[in-house]
Amino acid sequence: MSNNFNNTSDNNVDDEEDIILKRLNSKISVMIAEAEAALNSKVEVTELEMILAEEKERDERIMKEFGIQTLNVHNYNYNSYNINYNNNHN
Repeated sequence: MSNNFNNTSDNNVDDEEDIILKRLNSKISVMIAEAEAALNSKVEVTELEMILAEEKERDERIMKEFGIQTLNVHNYNYNSYNINYNNNHN
């Protein structure tokens, strides 16, 4: 009886693995088809689009740097407030 149980559970595991492998195979096939289509396609980019993309990258870089500086100042002020509050209220 235990052999039947083990065989059944082994079959279930095999079925689950087969399902997973079939899904993975399907997804990989789709990815390969998309990659082949991309390799065979052409994109034309104008000089204006290049300039706009460079400006956008520069603006994003500046905003990121500004955001980091703002975060650091905020943390410093918050920590200073906590230290001052704790020193004055103990």
